[in-house]
Amino acid sequence: APYISLLPSWFPGIPLFYGRDALQALQYPPVAAQVTKRAKFLHQFSTQLAAVRSTRRCPFRTDVDANALGWALSAVSSRAFRVNGPDHPAAMLPLIDMCNHSFDNNCTTIPDGEGGIKLVALADIAADTALLINYGALANDFLLLDYGFIDASNPHDYISLRFDEGLIEMARLLAGQMDAAFTGMESVAAWKKERLVQLRLLGPEADLEVRVGGHQLVDGRFLAALRILYATDAAELESVPFRDLGNTEPHISQMLCKEKEVQVFTTLVGAATHGLSGFPSTLEADRAALPTLKQSASDSVAERNVALALEFRIAKKICIKTAIQKFVNIATIRQQLP
Repeated sequence: APYISLLPSWFPGIPLFYGRDALQALQYPPVAAQVTKRAKFLHQFSTQLAAVRSTRRCPFRTDVDANALGWALSAVSSRAFRVNGPDHPAAMLPLIDMCNHSFDNNCTTIPDGEGGIKLVALADIAADTALLINYGALANDFLLLDYGFIDASNPHDYISLRFDEGLIEMARLLAGQMDAAFTGMESVAAWKKERLVQLRLLGPEADLEVRVGGHQLVDGRFLAALRILYATDAAELESVPFRDLGNTEPHISQMLCKEKEVQVFTTLVGAATHGLSGFPSTLEADRAALPTLKQSASDSVAERNVALALEFRIAKKICIKTAIQKFVNIATIRQQLP
């Protein structure tokens, strides 16, 4: 098909094609796990295809191995857009896919009313100016995995943490909160368990991934859980609607007492610090290494991938440090309340 013939023969920057050094350079297990998941899918799919090769059950007219499937998967992921947000299915948009991404975009996509998508300029655009669209409110995880690049100042970037007893205890230890009155996960009161189940942070349907960073600053479920765990009893939260427990800026009448609000946000500082400590290298060391690596990577795909992985983890560390400072600021403001 004409459209297929316009697609590139390879997709630089996409982690599916990284070597061991580049994958290790990411220093970020959630993305490495996604790469493994995609590679496993391609292997299983190619194995199934091999079993029906040269039969009517084969969906292709020629032999298709794992490498060809990897190319196809990357072609789709790098040319598809989540126009309705990261939690909605992606769609391929021929011609529009020639536009590069920017959060400071000069064009946008809108439905045409007939099942299609139109590209519309947001202002007058001078000749020879690149047409830029916003691929969506996506973290660098999505941008790297699907498109092969990152945005160093991505306002939607975040880190993922696993909500469990270990995270909470380490966060409290790093934040110097071990002496604060607190109910551990193992001995949590029945009313607290009920609310944690409602937050899907406990029970058979629990989703334990919580996020720190980005516009939201902290996953509302994580913040709500800490307020619940620091509360002395249910009466302490009677004035707070359940939906508002995860609000970073509630009305003063909907907060815990000043001391416990400070403990909550100080614990978030500890959680983010714990996330930062998971990286083997420091932000300062990464920044110092990047210029030399980028200079030496000009003629090597493998080294360019390592350099991109380094930029990815630098952005993650900046994201975490920014969140830590914001948590400190909020805790300071809470401390100054009457």
